[in-house]
Amino acid sequence: MNTFRLLALLAPVALVLPLSANAAMDKATRDNFTQNCMAAASQKLDAKAAQAYCTCGANSVNKHFSDAEIKTLSASATPPDALTTRLRTAVTEDCAKGK
Repeated sequence: MNTFRLLALLAPVALVLPLSANAAMDKATRDNFTQNCMAAASQKLDAKAAQAYCTCGANSVNKHFSDAEIKTLSASATPPDALTTRLRTAVTEDCAKGK
């Protein structure tokens, strides 16, 4: 997957982060995140690749973001640029195939 395509997928993911303030997403939050991610990712990827990408993205959020950061990402329609950039970097590093 080329970088441009991956970045195109990350923009909607950053806007649909329906995350709670838990250190790790609970099942309902994770399922909601994955559903929203799948809606965006399925426009560019087949279902299997989109599922893998979104699962990886949820794992990446759990790994790289604190409770407060997750709350900030979910509370705003337009998350702060610094968090969006960190999200993009984390998911790219963790989830990009063929790096």
